[in-house]
Amino acid sequence: MGRLIAGLLMAGLVGLAPAVQAQAAKTFKTRLSPVPVTAYNVNVVGSGTVTATLTRLGRNDEALQWFERAGRERPQSAEPHIYLALMHARANRNGDAVREATAALQIDEASANLQFTQALQMPPDPSNLRGWIAWLQTKTPAGANPGGRR
Repeated sequence: MGRLIAGLLMAGLVGLAPAVQAQAAKTFKTRLSPVPVTAYNVNVVGSGTVTATLTRLGRNDEALQWFERAGRERPQSAEPHIYLALMHARANRNGDAVREATAALQIDEASANLQFTQALQMPPDPSNLRGWIAWLQTKTPAGANPGGRR
């Protein structure tokens, strides 16, 4: 009888272990990037990442803050600048988009172009980002939005 009670207690404790573990605090890491879209389509939205979720909810200012924070925390990374550029372009702030894309090029041209190419699911071409910057500049009247968001 004693063994039966001890066995039932042990089974109960083992059964409670997942519930106790589920209450433990967890830390998650996310990648700050929108889901890829077609070339030159700056209506960047997505799912599965913090910033994509924020943009899908129309909380673009919060998404911009995440990218700006990522840029401060990873100053040698072109990636946050690429996504800032895409977000600015989406909001028709082409001067800001050009400024961020140019900053990404200055950090690491190959990485910046790769990030941009992957984000927009473009065919690989080492001039994708530079071509987009040139295209944006044609859409920005002289003196309009010189990049003054910050």
